[in-house]
Amino acid sequence: QHSRAKTKPTKNRIDRTARLRKGVLAPERHLAAFDLENTLIASNVVESYSFLATRRLNMPERMRYVVRTLAEAPTLSAIDRRDRADFLRFFYRRYEDAPVAQIAEDSKDLLAQLILAKSFPAGLRRVREHRAMGHRTMLITGALDFAVEGLRPLFDEIVSAKMSVRPDGTYSGNLAVVPPTGETRAQIISDYCDAEGLRLDECVAYADSTSDLPMLEAVGFPVAVNPETRLAAIARKRGWLVENWSKASGAPTKVLPLGTMLLLWPGEPVGFGRWAQPDRIAPLAVVASALLWWVAAANAPGLLHLQHVAGGDVHGAEHVPHGPATLGTWRGGERL
Repeated sequence: QHSRAKTKPTKNRIDRTARLRKGVLAPERHLAAFDLENTLIASNVVESYSFLATRRLNMPERMRYVVRTLAEAPTLSAIDRRDRADFLRFFYRRYEDAPVAQIAEDSKDLLAQLILAKSFPAGLRRVREHRAMGHRTMLITGALDFAVEGLRPLFDEIVSAKMSVRPDGTYSGNLAVVPPTGETRAQIISDYCDAEGLRLDECVAYADSTSDLPMLEAVGFPVAVNPETRLAAIARKRGWLVENWSKASGAPTKVLPLGTMLLLWPGEPVGFGRWAQPDRIAPLAVVASALLWWVAAANAPGLLHLQHVAGGDVHGAEHVPHGPATLGTWRGGERL
């Protein structure tokens, strides 16, 4: 006698991805920890800085900012590849002298015009699904606290980079705590579980890079989101769930990650300390610099170390009522 052979799948067959996803969203999970860049949004700390630093620059100064950023890109990329924490310390020095009040005000537009505009709807939906299941949710990111404060309603805990503040109400440019990168992220999750009585083997972690392997390996349910090549290979070999999330179709696509230009009323101060006297460049140099940028962007878009070069509308503008000089005085784009 011969046994019956199955020649076609039955109706109750569940594919591997669906099975893994079901396990990730099971009610018994305790905590879901999320990376931010390329996991929940298609943006990064360079774009956030560009948005905030260029809001009070005129068009020639914006072009100069773009050209200088392009020139500095190889250095930034090399530091980032060597050590992410060192890169964040180095890059965040650009916020030195920035008024806390101004950054807090501009961060509202940063959330709406950049972070949410470049978010992955499926990723934000996944956060809500975990919350609906009663799971704790945590965001672990190297982004600065003011840049992600608007996402707090989605998370029980947000662990981010923080800068120290001077007595005069400006940022020092120095990080107040060790930035949450690499193995530090795994330790953060472990410490949180110990403090809250949760189990690591019942936790979920979402990340896109091999630099997050310590965090992914620390939990019972790792998820690789939009993984880079090496992480994708590791995820396949170990049988991890892989998710590919993208921005919403029809979302606005901008060429440069610059903030919406603010127009100040006549007589209103526009400079802060060393930022107030930028060296001027001739109109022809501005045109040449702009052309250099467009050629470089068309032929080597990855050179800027911006995973998806996009951002605010460099042509749009909004009026800012006359007010305290602390709002509208830091022009960080001049620092480069």
